Amino acid sequence: MSRLSHLHGEIKLRKAIALAALFFLFLTLSTSTAYAANAHYVRLWITDAFGNPKIKFEVGETVYIRWKSDRTVDICVFQPGGGIVLNLPGQPKEGCVTFIPNKCGFYLIICGRNWCFIAIGAIFVVPDLPFGAVTATALSLSALGLMWLRRVRKELP
Repeated sequence: MSRLSHLHGEIKLRKAIALAALFFLFLTLSTSTAYAANAHYVRLWITDAFGNPKIKFEVGETVYIRWKSDRTVDICVFQPGGGIVLNLPGQPKEGCVTFIPNKCGFYLIICGRNWCFIAIGAIFVVPDLPFGAVTATALSLSALGLMWLRRVRKELP
């Protein structure tokens, strides 16, 4: 009887997962079709002085913001801490503007509906720090432990 109830519980779980996946698909499709009525194409890319795509700059280095759109766009750049560095409403369909960052951190660039982050100065990622290396090792070992537990549970009758 316990084997049958175990199968019944597993079927309920699969049905719940399938229902959640269908709900997520419906939500994704409904939001994408809602935007389609007022479609606005904007391509945004950040480059150096030579036109090479780049997302990490140094303080004082000129950042080139380039875009191509099907209509005019508003461009806004936020510095770390939330202050506005650059605010250019009503820019033409295609163009390039520059700004020179004056402090380290992540800058947010918004152009129409597109946005991106750029890093200014020395940015440490988690594995570069001693705590990050320990955390990454612990996470990988816990993943192996979970795989082992799953295998052991499958072998049990």
